[in-house]
Amino acid sequence: MAPVISYDEVPYADDPYPSSHPGHLAVVSILAGLDPVAVEHCRVLEIGCARGGNLIPMAAGLPEASFVGIDKSGRQVAAAREFIEACGLRNVAVECRNLVDVGDELGSFDYIIAHGVYSWVDAVARGRILEVMASRLRPGGLAYLSYNTHPGWRLRGIVRDLMAYRARRFDRPADCAREARRALEFVASSASAFDRAYAGWMGEECRYVRERADSYLLHDHLEAENEPVYFHELAERATGAGLRFVSEVQAGVLDVESFPPAAAAGLKGLAADDVEFEQYLDFLINRKFRQSVFCLAAREPGLPREEELARLHVAARPPVSLPRVGFRVEGRLRQVLHRVAAAWPSAIPWGELTGADQGRPPPRPRRADAVRGDPDLTSDLLRCYRLKILEFRAHRWPFVPDVSPRPLASAAARHQAGLGEVVTNLRHEAVRLDDLSRRVVRLLDGRRDRAEILRSILASRSENGPVPNRPIPPSSRDRPGPGRGRDHGEELDRCLETLARYAFLMS
Repeated sequence: MAPVISYDEVPYADDPYPSSHPGHLAVVSILAGLDPVAVEHCRVLEIGCARGGNLIPMAAGLPEASFVGIDKSGRQVAAAREFIEACGLRNVAVECRNLVDVGDELGSFDYIIAHGVYSWVDAVARGRILEVMASRLRPGGLAYLSYNTHPGWRLRGIVRDLMAYRARRFDRPADCAREARRALEFVASSASAFDRAYAGWMGEECRYVRERADSYLLHDHLEAENEPVYFHELAERATGAGLRFVSEVQAGVLDVESFPPAAAAGLKGLAADDVEFEQYLDFLINRKFRQSVFCLAAREPGLPREEELARLHVAARPPVSLPRVGFRVEGRLRQVLHRVAAAWPSAIPWGELTGADQGRPPPRPRRADAVRGDPDLTSDLLRCYRLKILEFRAHRWPFVPDVSPRPLASAAARHQAGLGEVVTNLRHEAVRLDDLSRRVVRLLDGRRDRAEILRSILASRSENGPVPNRPIPPSSRDRPGPGRGRDHGEELDRCLETLARYAFLMS
């Protein structure tokens, strides 16, 4: 019933997916008691790489690693190759090929990524994705797979059906998207006269759709193929292909320990194994989307050992936000959190915090702050990670916290800054930049000093008129933006400092 809209006709959004970065996957590996290859020297395959918005910034930030992308859209592959050429990268290549044609010639990989592909292809391709992951993964490798899930998509499927039913009458993608939105808006605004619960739910879905671009709408809700699965079904298929579930990539999404006691006990009482636990959890929270990590079936995920945790670095973005859960932060842990937040955006080695590094003793709690029966710090740090209070890093991200005499941004960021507002930083995050910040980023090639950058900015203003001093939206008020002072040098300094804070500068 949904219209067939090709990726050549309407390319998909060209965004980075932070959770798919090898740095994050390596953390998952360590926390599962596995032994990941060094991120700096890994080999990565992305299935469905589109125009390279996810793969190419990774390659720019990890010059000693190797990246391969495949996609069946010739138009998108051509755009990705232009991106690579513009950046001058030699450690990344993309190929136009169908999954059916993927064989041994690609070699093996430490990480395989398939974001936004599995649920949106036919059954043959879905099976092939899992087969490629199992056959191309190296022994210690991890595969990342995102997909739509039931039960959440049972309800969202009603929205898809409504919009697809309206869009079926139109041929042009823009018309399909416009009319699909129109139908949804009508039902969401009118249903309260008949069923308030249904209207409330429709209103939430309508707000969700309003925030999405047409390219997302056309290739998600209106894609001809959109096949959500229950987690237990996906786990069974993965097992049949030779893969084993490790965990969700975002371990901090849920912390069962913070659930109401009855809910936590009920989950544990129903589940006979890990797969059942995950499935009952999805029923409990009405999960719509998963980002799952798999290893080869021969591997056995478990709990991390202290020597594996020692590979981690710990960071926290200030101010540290403590969720309202039954978890008291006192004594030694409180001091550790303050120390880690003060170091942001840098991270502190695990051993320095826990005392595992000889000669670098952990902070001693003050008597007034001491906790009776001081809880094990390792356990507390792991729980802080699950609660998203802390972030763990398995490698040294390439950004630097300070502005150097000749600032350098990645080749990918410099290229993207010339194309539009959204630019990928060195933490693999999409950041919306204003006009001045984009002009500055384009000049950060490591050869210009501050005076040269300022002269170029002023010359650009003379040629093109002043940079619009647009207000920054409240939701992004502290993102890189134009200064408010009159002194151009001070304005540039503020801009550079903000770019450093948002991980755009590298050494």
